[in-house]
Amino acid sequence: MFHNLTSLVVSQCDNLVHVIPSHLLPCFGNLEELNVTGCSAVKVIFNINDARETKALGTFRLKKLFLYKLPILEHVWDKDPEGNFCLQVLQEMSVIECDTLKYLFPASVAKDLTRLELLRVTHCKELVEIFSENEIPAEGATKEFMFPSLTSLYITKLPALKYFYRGLHKLEWPVLKELYAYRCNLVILECQEDHPEGQALVPVEKVC
Repeated sequence: MFHNLTSLVVSQCDNLVHVIPSHLLPCFGNLEELNVTGCSAVKVIFNINDARETKALGTFRLKKLFLYKLPILEHVWDKDPEGNFCLQVLQEMSVIECDTLKYLFPASVAKDLTRLELLRVTHCKELVEIFSENEIPAEGATKEFMFPSLTSLYITKLPALKYFYRGLHKLEWPVLKELYAYRCNLVILECQEDHPEGQALVPVEKVC
């Protein structure tokens, strides 16, 4: 039904709860851009309730995801896709004024974000972490986050933000050029786990 659709804009749909419900996920395999704006009832962007349907989808072709003014959004993904929902071509993601969102990504998708170039998160009052793990990480385990294509990171007005990832972790973004951090508690350049003296050197050309 939607197999050839590459761009979708969902705006001012006040009765919509799930933007893309689980049973329709396989129909959006060619979707490259998704823009969801001003939908007062949306709680979930991608509904993942049926693992079999998610497996049938395989690699998602989404390149750009824009979420704006979704006041009761709870999840971008309401269930950890556990490797079945790949985001290997995602290049840009912006999340703005989504006040009840607690985290952006399940930790399992981090390894797929190799082409992510721009990540913008702003005015999300209850956002606590960027990557969330369903289970408490094993003691002493270190998770690696590698973003070989990330050039721009904007994290602004996130008063509840505490963690990039709450377990021990390493961050690598070798081509990062712009880092904009404003009114958020997360000190992105200090990582005590990897830099005991509080010094983390990142090749950033512009810090605002």
